[in-house]
Amino acid sequence: GIIGIPYALRMSGLWAGVLLLLLVAVLTDKSLRLLIEQASFHPKLHHLPIHTFEDLASYPYGKFGSGFVLFNMFIMAYGAMVAYLLIIKDTVPTVLGFEHGENLLERNLILIATSLLIMVPLSMQRDMASLSCTSAISVTADMILVVFVAAFSPVAETVEENG
Repeated sequence: GIIGIPYALRMSGLWAGVLLLLLVAVLTDKSLRLLIEQASFHPKLHHLPIHTFEDLASYPYGKFGSGFVLFNMFIMAYGAMVAYLLIIKDTVPTVLGFEHGENLLERNLILIATSLLIMVPLSMQRDMASLSCTSAISVTADMILVVFVAAFSPVAETVEENG
């Protein structure tokens, strides 16, 4: 998951880790697209409208297959949400000037306020396509965060201290 990516990058090295991450992303995308495309060649499925992985799972397994895929998608989204909430709880109070380990009440209030004022309204939308702008802003903020961490991290001092 997203929380394990820094450890994987540390173990494999920056360039190899980024390349492996991109390779896994491309292979995952390609494998799902191949599954959907191959369904159109099957004699029993070629006349059916199969556009998503849930559609494909619903034909051989019925409602159970579609429900199973949707349940797993929910679990993955829930895990990502928890990871983002942990990241918000650790970073936003620090950015606002609260020391780590102190002011626990303020940190929790910031987490609750962020959840209620930003995440709940975004998750209550009927059409997820309207989140494309918000997603673009989020990805841009992630890239800016990576640039700041790379530019201001004390890598040289740490290397000198460890020999």
